[in-house]
Amino acid sequence: DHKSEIAHRYNDLKEETFKAVTMITFAQYLQRCSYEGLSKLVKDVVDLAQKCVANEDAPECAKSLPSIFLDEICQVEKLRDSYGAMADCCSKADPERNQCFLSFKIPQPDFVQPYQRPASDVICKEYQDNRVSLLGHFIYTVARRNPFLYAPTILGLAAEYEHALQDCCKESDVGACLDAKAVAIKERAKKLSVKQQYSCGILEKFGERTFKADKLVHLSQKYPKATLADIIKILGDIKGIYKECCEGDMVECMDDRAELMTYMCSKPEAFSSKIKHCCEKPVVERSQCIIEADFDDKPEDLPSLVDKYINNNEVCKSFEAGHDAFLSEFIYEYSRRHPEFSTQLILRIAKGYETLLEKCCKTDNPAECYANAV
Repeated sequence: DHKSEIAHRYNDLKEETFKAVTMITFAQYLQRCSYEGLSKLVKDVVDLAQKCVANEDAPECAKSLPSIFLDEICQVEKLRDSYGAMADCCSKADPERNQCFLSFKIPQPDFVQPYQRPASDVICKEYQDNRVSLLGHFIYTVARRNPFLYAPTILGLAAEYEHALQDCCKESDVGACLDAKAVAIKERAKKLSVKQQYSCGILEKFGERTFKADKLVHLSQKYPKATLADIIKILGDIKGIYKECCEGDMVECMDDRAELMTYMCSKPEAFSSKIKHCCEKPVVERSQCIIEADFDDKPEDLPSLVDKYINNNEVCKSFEAGHDAFLSEFIYEYSRRHPEFSTQLILRIAKGYETLLEKCCKTDNPAECYANAV
């Protein structure tokens, strides 16, 4: 563990990314504030981070990142004038204070207009002369319109916007070129937003066990050549990353996600033949590329599951030794053989298998019991 979380994250992400993710965090909590107003808060947090990098023992450096952000929000003058009852969140203790703030986030609010890019005749010069400000305004607008969209995703969209500018500024009709690319970027933002809200919903409503089962199916289908140990390792990391992003803790979410991608890219062939090209990209784009990569081809010679999970006298012993570990292995083995099945179907099959074992392992002759059931 690190003495100062903020110093550790600043060192990992480096100044430009740390600043951008800090802007995203504030824009998602304080959706009514101007870019200039939020820039002041961002500066406060960046100054603190730099102070803590120089001296981890300085006061305030030991505070958790979420409380640094919320303390900064709670010091905003006239918070109540703009945000009404949300100001009452400040009187709560953490983590209730954060839950309270999250409940005031408004998706696609009427008071935020969609991003308007500068006019086609000036945008290329603007990009050349004021790159940071141009991309900063894009990030700010996307974040305040989509308060639940994960920071790594918003930065990925900004990188895509920047590539569009680099390509289109070479064209004769800059506007038409950017219009076409903007449609694709918007579509992606919408799709990713829905997916992320679904994942946060599962985590919140059904808890970690169901969330992990849901992701275990997906990872096993996508990386059928990976070992169970590797899948379980990245599953644990992913759960932590989603928890951070779902709770609005965007700096840590961004950094932990980058660390996971670095781990996967340290041995891409252990996971999938489809991610190697992603690993050559810059960090921000790498994670989006890996997440969107196709399922890998499944290994040719996977043995039948019947011998291992039905015609096997040791099944009850293994099941009783550890229900969850045994069922995780079953889900992994089943999923990697069936990329064509939906997550829900595989989880239903696993549930059926669990019920069968609970019933049959209590009888004198388990093998006969499940032979009759199957």
